[in-house]
Amino acid sequence: MCRSRRPHLIGDFSLPGPTLRAAGVNRIGNMLVPNASYVAFEQFLTPILDDMVRTQVAATEPHFAWSPASMIKLLGERIAHEDSIYYWCAKNDIPVR
Repeated sequence: MCRSRRPHLIGDFSLPGPTLRAAGVNRIGNMLVPNASYVAFEQFLTPILDDMVRTQVAATEPHFAWSPASMIKLLGERIAHEDSIYYWCAKNDIPVR
């Protein structure tokens, strides 16, 4: 989500997390995300995860679980940003696996 709205930098998987955090940067894999962008990402993602849990608990299907494809589609629907490939996949019902 936030990458389509806020810039991220490419770093390295081996960069030390504590040192980066002290400089106000978070490492997600090899992406370097400034604190403000990370907070925006959490504010976007947390309500979606909460909705996913509610949906799963309320499901009438006995073993309902979110697949990666269904989660990506939901994120694409919620992103609502035309710079996101997941937005367009969700809008055009193209599964991402």
